[in-house]
Amino acid sequence: MGGRKRVFTAIVVLVWSAAAPLLAQAPPPAENAGPVPATIDAQVRPGSEILESYQVYRAALERDDFAAALEAAKSAYDLSMRRDGLGGRTGVLAYNYAVLILDRGDAKTALPVAQTVMAALDAGAEGVSRPAALAALGHAMLVNGDSAGVAHLDRALMAANPTQAADQEFAYRASVALGAWHNNNVDWLRATVAWRNAQRFAAGASIDPHLAKGAAAIREIHAWAALNRLPEAFRLSDNAAINLVVQVRESVGPEPNEVERLYATALAWRAGVRSAMAWRRWPVPASRFPANLPEPVLDGVRRCRIKITTPANLSSFFPSRSQGVAAGVTVRVALDAQGQMQDARVIALVGPVESRFGDKALQVMRMTRFERHPEETDPACRLKTDSLLIPFAFGGLG
Repeated sequence: MGGRKRVFTAIVVLVWSAAAPLLAQAPPPAENAGPVPATIDAQVRPGSEILESYQVYRAALERDDFAAALEAAKSAYDLSMRRDGLGGRTGVLAYNYAVLILDRGDAKTALPVAQTVMAALDAGAEGVSRPAALAALGHAMLVNGDSAGVAHLDRALMAANPTQAADQEFAYRASVALGAWHNNNVDWLRATVAWRNAQRFAAGASIDPHLAKGAAAIREIHAWAALNRLPEAFRLSDNAAINLVVQVRESVGPEPNEVERLYATALAWRAGVRSAMAWRRWPVPASRFPANLPEPVLDGVRRCRIKITTPANLSSFFPSRSQGVAAGVTVRVALDAQGQMQDARVIALVGPVESRFGDKALQVMRMTRFERHPEETDPACRLKTDSLLIPFAFGGLG
């Protein structure tokens, strides 16, 4: 090999932008949107304190004021309990309050409220489906460390209809709760089922469904990799990258946002798993990822195809123990109009790796040359880009 350089053309999305992202960054679910509230009907008479608190709760959700929504939901629930006990609309109001509490991670408060929902249903209350109530109770039990919640969540999911909006919401929450529980308990096979269900019910998420589905897919990839089921992990990471590529091209900006980070994570898994399979001499499934994506256009000017020349012997930059390990990193690079690197940062690091492996990837980038590809035919194209995503496996570039 000597001192030869390794030259390759990036086949991932190489996007650039001088403007603000078209799709605003999506915050984590707990900060982004609340639940779809169960409604109360004419059984609560106009002018009552219960109805007034419920209306305040709804209005607060509409303006994303979750602190005010939580306070109003608690008020409506407390007032209903004092006036009607388990009757009236207590079941509905308890459900709304329980879901908000669970979103905020208040485990101790959530459990008795979720138990009240079930008790109200057992007493003949209406307005909340039993699967939704089971999902809330199971979730509350898990966050309190009670494994019996798994059975409640499984029953809720068996009854959920993926085409019904009301079912999608509780089923998505149930799937995520189960996935987190199984991950924490290193039950990777059950985790794969839970995260696949989260993808099925992603339309019920309180964030953009593409983000919800992408985040669940990433967690399923992790579980398959932990099981050493690398063909499944590769196919899923390939599909996740394909599903996110359109969103990331439309939303890129000077700073990485949530959809770009998810996409970068899918690329890192894809590179790491493929490299591990190749090192073990396992057949690698065919990729469906498009080999020649159209170059992005900004202000009417097309971005050039870029030739990337890295140092020789990339594997020497990473510890030998990383060979055969399904682990990877994606680096985000910004170039000026001459192709000089202006910035490089790690935005995804996956697998059983140490954080310093990301530092090694940045070291490689500082020794890498970026230039107009010799096969580029557009004389007016330019090299400037805010976001050039480059995935590495820890044996070299992915």
